[in-house]
Amino acid sequence: LHALGCALDVRPPLGAADGRAILRESLTAGGPLVELTALLSEGALLFADETTVLLGHQAASDDPRSCPACTDDDASASGGRALRLAAVAVARDPFGRVLLTRRPASMRTFPGAWVLPGGAVDAGDASVVDAALRELREETGIEGTFKASAAPLCIWESCFPTTRAGWADARADGNVRTAHHLIVYVLVDVAAGASVSLQPGECDAACWVAPAELCAPVAGASYEAASGSKDSRPTTAVQLTGIYPNAIGEGIGRGHLWAIHQLTASSSAAAGQAAAALVSLSDAES
Repeated sequence: LHALGCALDVRPPLGAADGRAILRESLTAGGPLVELTALLSEGALLFADETTVLLGHQAASDDPRSCPACTDDDASASGGRALRLAAVAVARDPFGRVLLTRRPASMRTFPGAWVLPGGAVDAGDASVVDAALRELREETGIEGTFKASAAPLCIWESCFPTTRAGWADARADGNVRTAHHLIVYVLVDVAAGASVSLQPGECDAACWVAPAELCAPVAGASYEAASGSKDSRPTTAVQLTGIYPNAIGEGIGRGHLWAIHQLTASSSAAAGQAAAALVSLSDAES
């Protein structure tokens, strides 16, 4: 089970740190397979099984060599890049709020981080979307739905450790964990008032928040714990402010916050298009 290519490998022709690429997904004996290809122009013709998706990478650079995992190539590491595929559910309720969960303090990686539900794509998953819906169900008990005609919201590539030096040291040590993931964010709809049943080993708190308030936190704001959340205390804006880890050791995972920004941008664009359509209709009727 793997994904082909490094997001930074296909982005340089785009001329930007973030950009759109061609996404093709297929099902293999080992599970879903994702292939990325550079989109050289917005008017490029696509095959029936292709779509375009926005790519992001934790390395804020157009240089592919800035990806920490590229140190494996530099050192001629055996096996090349072990790029794993993951799926995340951006669960949205009828009020436009998204569900965030907090990783328990007992977790080995990113304890206290607020994230969107998700995890590794398994060999038994029929698609990346199915994996996102499964992870949402396993971690929160919520059943989501996905529009068959929709494309993934965006894709984020992440490495841990997050720097080339840290990655090289971890590989040289041999006992330090490294992780290289291509994370597909899938926008799914959930029913109003959906009650959560959190998986204790994965989440210890959950809340629903409007994406705009995560992109631009409101000072002094607080959010009720999601119905069914084990921790019933309200979540404060301070806990959700900034990239993990913030000043109090919480905050939102970097890739997850980036995906929320993309959702906010796409929602604003859709609202603008709808408003323009109403104006045009009004002008035509007059």
